[in-house]
Amino acid sequence: MNYKDKLPLHDTDKEDLQSYIETTMNTLSMKKQNKSIIKESLNSIKNILEGATGNVLATQFRSHVQRIIESNFLKIIKVDK
Repeated sequence: MNYKDKLPLHDTDKEDLQSYIETTMNTLSMKKQNKSIIKESLNSIKNILEGATGNVLATQFRSHVQRIIESNFLKIIKVDK
């Protein structure tokens, strides 16, 4: 299992991530490095990873909020009885 398999990404995002990483690595290995290509590739990598992080946090937050709501709902029901 590689790093991409561990990331919560859609297949297209995984492919894009791999492409941007390869572009960055290839550009870095050149004698004349194009800094704008490196910068754009790294920004794209960052955006993909931020999106994955946001999705994970949103899922965890939604689960946490649901538990709070259910817990408070049960407290309200007990108070009403």
